[in-house]
Amino acid sequence: ENLGDGDDPWPAAQLDAIERAAAAVCRHHGWSERSVIGHLEWQPGKVDPRGFTMASMRARVEERLTHPAGWTPGDLEEEDMPRAISRSDGDDQRITPRQWTTLSVDGVDLLTGASHYQATAYLRAVVPPGSTLQGRFYHLRRDGSRWTGPIVERVGTDGSSFPDFGNSGSIVADERLRFELIYYPPDSGDETPVTVTGAKVRGLYWER
Repeated sequence: ENLGDGDDPWPAAQLDAIERAAAAVCRHHGWSERSVIGHLEWQPGKVDPRGFTMASMRARVEERLTHPAGWTPGDLEEEDMPRAISRSDGDDQRITPRQWTTLSVDGVDLLTGASHYQATAYLRAVVPPGSTLQGRFYHLRRDGSRWTGPIVERVGTDGSSFPDFGNSGSIVADERLRFELIYYPPDSGDETPVTVTGAKVRGLYWER
């Protein structure tokens, strides 16, 4: 940030980082430099402490996009760009009370080959009002052992319930990310299974 009075310019390293980040986003999504939206001080008639305008900032990003001397594929601006997790499953999945059940969201393995991730599971379930749903992500290792994430708890409502369960974590190369759910009916003696009628997982991950 700056005061907008022209007396406190951004350091060169900060400006370089802004240009690299903007170019990385544009390159990742196939956008042009015209997609860069700038600070109010870059607009016509405003004072910018570095003396450039929106047009000149876009020109800087365009220069980055055309691979100037010194840029190589795999540069940090590319490596740091996350990929999207976008999975869904509309098949009914039967959940037995008081038993952890690994859900399929277009397959049980949600992610492999990532260094870290941020993910949320969104479910649609038909459960009695007042029942409890708990969900958690876990990392399954090659030897069958696992790291288990924190439990997130949601309460069932009338009609369909739409619980969500989030987590973020680091993951080693041979681990597979999965999600599991457990259901507790309001009546402790109730053994009737319930149904998850839809599941989605959305988030971001960073490749190794």
